[in-house]
Amino acid sequence: LGKVLSTSKIVGMVRIRQVRNKAGPCVVPDKLKPHYSDCYDDYDMDVQDTEPFGPRDAAGKPIKWPLGKQAGDEVVFRFQDMWELNGLAYTGKVLRYSGGGYVHDLPTNYTQAMAEVALLEKWGWVDKGTRAVFVDFTIYNPNVNMFLVCRMLGEFLPSGGVVTSSVFRPLKLNPYVTMIELAVGIVEAIFYCSVCIYTVREVKELYADGYEYFNDIWNMLDIVNLTCFLCVMAIKIHTMRTVDALKIQVDEERYINLQPVGQYMMAYSNLNAFNGVLTWLKLFKFLRIFPAIGE
Repeated sequence: LGKVLSTSKIVGMVRIRQVRNKAGPCVVPDKLKPHYSDCYDDYDMDVQDTEPFGPRDAAGKPIKWPLGKQAGDEVVFRFQDMWELNGLAYTGKVLRYSGGGYVHDLPTNYTQAMAEVALLEKWGWVDKGTRAVFVDFTIYNPNVNMFLVCRMLGEFLPSGGVVTSSVFRPLKLNPYVTMIELAVGIVEAIFYCSVCIYTVREVKELYADGYEYFNDIWNMLDIVNLTCFLCVMAIKIHTMRTVDALKIQVDEERYINLQPVGQYMMAYSNLNAFNGVLTWLKLFKFLRIFPAIGE
């Protein structure tokens, strides 16, 4: 699929995924029931459609792929759950959707990708049962050593309308490359060691004081503060291990799933922001030594 604005490149394949609803009876007047047998309500993760579907020829036999790596295989779109796809639930503008669904990965060659999109349109990959279509891909810019995790979403309403939205999350997945970044990494390691030491001290204090420990509001603030720091550490380590396991190469004929990493890093930023406020509040605990503030 090539470069974007001559400076960035799409990493791996583009994945399109849809979630579907099962057909149900139409709630219409009796005189109209012969004309409307099946209707589709709002999407519901608990009762979503998981049955395979696909186009058939005049004889009722499955059509075969005419091109690409799947050439000669029967065209059957099968459901994969969130565990198979390593996906997470996602909330759009209208509803919340599961991390599973029916996926198709487009080849990295632009001409072949557009040919497959045209075939999917011809075969009715999106139909009345479709309730949301996700387009997921990642872009890498070597000038700033940054990845951009992209998601475009179209939510299909029972009324026939489509609500669109998009999310773009910039990520620095290789954060320790330059000398300055390495220095920042060392400072982070020292800080996380300090958090572990203070956590052990708080646990010892809790063990020594028992229930009286919770009578001091500052102790409660310390617990929340340290818990947030520990969660941030866990997210950081998990993210680094996940990225390392993916073994990302720009020119690869496979889909590289960085969507969960993007959502983890969003949680990482939100926790850091919340913890920044808590840390600022803790200043008042130490400023109590000054009479004017202690009063």
